[in-house]
Amino acid sequence: MTTRRRSSGEGTVYYDETAERWVGQIDAGRTDTGKRRRRKVSGRTRKEAVDKLRDLRKQMEAGDRAPATMTVGDLLDEWSAAVITTMTPNTAQQYRWSLGHLRAGLGHHRLVDLRAHHVEQVLRAKADSGMGHSSVSRLRSNLARVLRWAERRDLVARNHAELADLPETRPPKEGRSLTVDELGRLLNAARGRRTEALWIVLAGAGLRPGEALGLQWRDLDLDAGIVHVRQALKPRQGGPVLGPLKTGRSRRSLAVPPAVVAALRAHRTRWTSERLAGLWPTEWVDLVFVTELGNPLNMSNVREDLNTVAKVADVGHVRPYDLRHTCASLLADAGVPLERVADYLGHDGTRMARTVYIHALTPTVEVPPSALGAALGDR
Repeated sequence: MTTRRRSSGEGTVYYDETAERWVGQIDAGRTDTGKRRRRKVSGRTRKEAVDKLRDLRKQMEAGDRAPATMTVGDLLDEWSAAVITTMTPNTAQQYRWSLGHLRAGLGHHRLVDLRAHHVEQVLRAKADSGMGHSSVSRLRSNLARVLRWAERRDLVARNHAELADLPETRPPKEGRSLTVDELGRLLNAARGRRTEALWIVLAGAGLRPGEALGLQWRDLDLDAGIVHVRQALKPRQGGPVLGPLKTGRSRRSLAVPPAVVAALRAHRTRWTSERLAGLWPTEWVDLVFVTELGNPLNMSNVREDLNTVAKVADVGHVRPYDLRHTCASLLADAGVPLERVADYLGHDGTRMARTVYIHALTPTVEVPPSALGAALGDR
């Protein structure tokens, strides 16, 4: 007896003894991680499963169930109206950025005609224009989320964003770590500036810039030399707000070097005199780092000020995040275990012992003061 060989894409039918049903399965391509995707149907009899599998295959070959006139732009609009309104303002702003690029590149395509190569063409064009890897990847992942939403509503049969390959992109910008000599020259050039304490906090406590700008005086125990990281300053269209930290592990208490404490004490003296001399807004009255008028510092102005200091110090271009990288490098170079460095920086861990037990036993993350003090120039 000759057995007919199944063609590629025809699917498989088998009996599931646990469910006591016949199951039909067909290959639906691969996800962006390379994992094979399969779609399944089931029936009480083999014929029922075969018939359902045939209908599923026809649906996949036809493409979608969306109205013939529906475009990708229409789908993006529907998804935006249904989902973006439930997001936080910062997340919603990021998605609107993605949707703008996707609408410009794919919006005119009919949804039933959308294929992976269309997505790849847009991603490649963005990469060729100079867009970085993380941004191109975000475009694809955000489109994949929209198409998953459409899948659940039977508007599309396949998620062509997940099937699309990412193009080659320019290498991402790497964080820079200053040497001890460069850090010393930078801090010497910053002496007397109103942002001097900010740079010392970033380099000595390893805070993210938003965490440093979100510090309030109630978060500081200068007598004990401890900085509590509890919130971050976040930009918004209507003005900055104090919001939650990046992750749960970002909430931490740090035993900082004496140089950080000394810088914050000197900064508090300047802060107090400026507050008494002017009418500062009560909304930000407890914020540590503010302008002469008592308002939060703008990140673009912060970057510009740091560049000015870096030029005077002749250490090249320096970003606020580079000071955080410097802190990590100095700690590691001083022999501090990497697990403790991760705790100090507020990084998420992957090991249960460090994530749950060690942090719980040591609510205040301590490192040897000498590991950072010498580089910061304890005063």
